[in-house]
Amino acid sequence: MPGTEGVPPTSEEISQLREKALAALAALGQGNILSADIAKLTRSDKYVSRFFMHVFDLPGSQIDEASNMILETFKWRKKFGVDGISADTTNQSFFEKGTVYSHNRDKDGKKLLVFVVGRHTKGSEKMEDMKKFFVYYLERLEREELEDEITIVFDCRNAGLKNMDMEFMQFIIGMLKDYYPWMVNYILVFEMPWVLNAAWKVIKAWLPAAAVKKIKFLTKSNMGEYITDDNRLEAWGGSDPWEYEWEPERLHPDPAAAQHTTVNGAGDDSQLPPYDDGRKKTVTFANAERDVRPSPSLDSFTSYSSSSSANPDILKLNPSQEVIFSGGGSGELVAKVQLTNISDKKIGFKIKTTSPEKYRVRPSSGTLKQGQDVAVELHVSGQGAPVTLVRDKFLVTVIFIQEEDVNNARLQELLKSTKPEAQYRLRCQLLSENGTVSKPQLSQLSTSSPPGDINKQMTVLLKKVNQLSERNENLENQLTNNFRIQVVLLVLTFILVLLVWIYLPATPTHCLEAELKSEPSPVSNPSQEL
Repeated sequence: MPGTEGVPPTSEEISQLREKALAALAALGQGNILSADIAKLTRSDKYVSRFFMHVFDLPGSQIDEASNMILETFKWRKKFGVDGISADTTNQSFFEKGTVYSHNRDKDGKKLLVFVVGRHTKGSEKMEDMKKFFVYYLERLEREELEDEITIVFDCRNAGLKNMDMEFMQFIIGMLKDYYPWMVNYILVFEMPWVLNAAWKVIKAWLPAAAVKKIKFLTKSNMGEYITDDNRLEAWGGSDPWEYEWEPERLHPDPAAAQHTTVNGAGDDSQLPPYDDGRKKTVTFANAERDVRPSPSLDSFTSYSSSSSANPDILKLNPSQEVIFSGGGSGELVAKVQLTNISDKKIGFKIKTTSPEKYRVRPSSGTLKQGQDVAVELHVSGQGAPVTLVRDKFLVTVIFIQEEDVNNARLQELLKSTKPEAQYRLRCQLLSENGTVSKPQLSQLSTSSPPGDINKQMTVLLKKVNQLSERNENLENQLTNNFRIQVVLLVLTFILVLLVWIYLPATPTHCLEAELKSEPSPVSNPSQEL
């Protein structure tokens, strides 16, 4: 019979559930399940309790329902290959794009898993890669949060129908409903546009009743009810200036191995399979530095750069922190960056930007031998670019190449499949007419303020420019959509007028003929009329 929501199992119920699940898994066969999952089930009471609590509203016995869910979950995990999913085996473009990321916590202390709906375009990525990417984050948070609950945030700012991928949403719901028990604290939907109302009604229908109660539709005015001000991004109306940057996983020692519980004669620790959560057991100095390195700050205009400690001495960039755009001979904005290979190996490089539709990079990729350099030209295409230049960035990715002769096709393949040896980031700045870099002038700031206040004022000015540029882009998108709608209406109106012109004149003629046939023939003899 159904249980009570939120009530954990007793120690006796945990023991019964574990025994029943292990018996079912033994019948399934060791080759159909992961040994790490068996170890986790055997050692972690918390993990067993999550299955018990997750099925509280199902019609059968809670122990039976939970046991069935454990069986199906373990079968799926083996088939999907979760043990082989890591940051290294996941499509690296997802980490650069930032469609899904984890940052900060809600008021209950639960980690936030954020899905930026506006950054995802339906059909732009392979569905299989997207599924692996999402599962990677679920597995990572399981490890980082030691099996604690998380809160999922759907950031719907500037999202439209092209961003709503129902197949991917169905996959997300299926994962949390069927294979990751009792994992969700809240589902927060931030600034959902009215155009997505119909889609969300369908999504809510896919969710169980218990999950629907956890959905909260929020705006800047009421998001503080669930996330504190210092944990909310400034885009959410909070005070956290954090901007997306890939953050590596923070490792914890395995708590389950230290608190092993022997159950029903399962034997001593030596009889159990090793608990392997798929994480690397050692942390290099480079990883440690990345873990403690703060996220990019706007306290200064040159802070967003790759420090010498974060990257090995492979590539030298000139300029090393910012690319300065100035007017070229053809009237467009141009900047130059010199790349020099200072390592003792042959390298390959690729240059990416946060706004690929705005820039032309020549060359955007290539190879460099030891001591060789290349001058890269960056051209701004289109007008109006200076408004948004200050928030654009470039990323230079470097790999080592062992092969002697590498053509362009082979280079692109290596760049996609090889883990980067180093990455260098560059900000964009604009050279003004008087030959100075276009930044907020210090003379406009309070000279009596301490350096920290000046930096904050500069940060505020830059953010206002970014907000203005975003609003400008939104207006352009709205105007484009309005123009398309007007064109469609004009075409429909023309078709309607054409149909009326074709068919309307024929209607009176048919009516007149019908009337003539229905009238009696005229009387030829007047006497008959009398």
